[in-house]
Amino acid sequence: MTESIYFVGDPGPGRVSMLNIIRQFGIEPKRVQINEPLPIINEGDEPLAIFIGPDIENRAGFITSLKERRDLASIPVLARVEHDSDEEVESAILDGVDDVLVDGSEMHFGAFMVHLGKTEDWNILRAPQGLAVLAENDRTVRIRLANVLRKNGYDVQFASTPIELATSIPVNRPRISIVSLDLAKEAIEILLESQVDSLDELIPWVVYAKSNNSGATDLELENFTPDAFGYALSVIQKVGILKDMNSAEQLTFVINEVVAPEKPEVRLTPRLLYGTTVKFGAIDTDLTLRGYMYNINSKGLFVRTLVPLPKGSRVNLEFKIPLGNDIVKVEGQVVWVKEFSNNNGPAAPPGMGIQMIEWKDNHQQIYEAAYNALRVEQESDRVTKQAPDILSSFPKSSSPSFSNDKILSNVNDSKNDTDENQTQI
Repeated sequence: MTESIYFVGDPGPGRVSMLNIIRQFGIEPKRVQINEPLPIINEGDEPLAIFIGPDIENRAGFITSLKERRDLASIPVLARVEHDSDEEVESAILDGVDDVLVDGSEMHFGAFMVHLGKTEDWNILRAPQGLAVLAENDRTVRIRLANVLRKNGYDVQFASTPIELATSIPVNRPRISIVSLDLAKEAIEILLESQVDSLDELIPWVVYAKSNNSGATDLELENFTPDAFGYALSVIQKVGILKDMNSAEQLTFVINEVVAPEKPEVRLTPRLLYGTTVKFGAIDTDLTLRGYMYNINSKGLFVRTLVPLPKGSRVNLEFKIPLGNDIVKVEGQVVWVKEFSNNNGPAAPPGMGIQMIEWKDNHQQIYEAAYNALRVEQESDRVTKQAPDILSSFPKSSSPSFSNDKILSNVNDSKNDTDENQTQI
């Protein structure tokens, strides 16, 4: 059975690029004119997605008609918008689309293919997790572990000797090192002897013992800790122990554990509703992806998107501050992901929770001042709305009227589904 994507209306200037992308993966594009209904879909023949152009009249009504059909209710709907302005993107989301594709950002469509399972993250997104150094002298083991790393979004550099590993860490500054225990010990000694300068960012290690190495025991692995090697603390942040090197699932789990940011015990500042468009991309890539911010606090934010980066990824973001026009840039880390469900539809908006880590220039001060101003405004509005209506006895023409800010309140209703995860930021 050939999988398909429906295009309704004008696909825009990125039509050729999108067609090339989907045909590369053997997906059939099906064009539907704006004045004709989508055909009845038999079970098992559901399209992967429905893409709609801006020339559709009554877009909200059209999307509602799709969601009301049992055969299409769980299919993600993407809308083309001409500009990534807050007005256009917010209008599309309020009309019911699951994501937007801005003219000129066809890379976003390629990333969507990733999340449909048509290719690997590292192939389209250029290693969103960053660089991993894999220290192993057995070629068969290297290939097997490297495949797992790449599927988890890492670019991979090999080291087959302790000296290669010890040299690679300070020079290439990888995100993580995956190291065989027998190479790790000697590499530590080299680092101690060379007295390598401390790195700006400490590197986590995942250490494993090969099953045919009789000298490596579980006890040796358990005792492999940074504080056991003195000066090596300058290059090792923390250590994850991989007890079964043949388990791809266990390697993925251990990697995610050691690269995850420290979780704050509580959210230090309240989450505020705030909507604006966001440009984002993996570290060392252009900001080719688009999302929509729904809520923020002083240390983190939520971005609605059908193409969230993998959990643990470092991500660059650019967005407009609340109550102002300044654009700020920040590097963050994805701490949780809410995927779109093709089976049941999204119980809550799909996207990712991001912990903000490193700001550009003085952008942190600019953002925090804007956040505090928004907090004061929203708390003042809340007090006003909760106050008793002492003017209710006045004629209606004399009574003041209070209007809600134009914020996506439906997100606040659905946040409970992901609130436990969002407390991490």
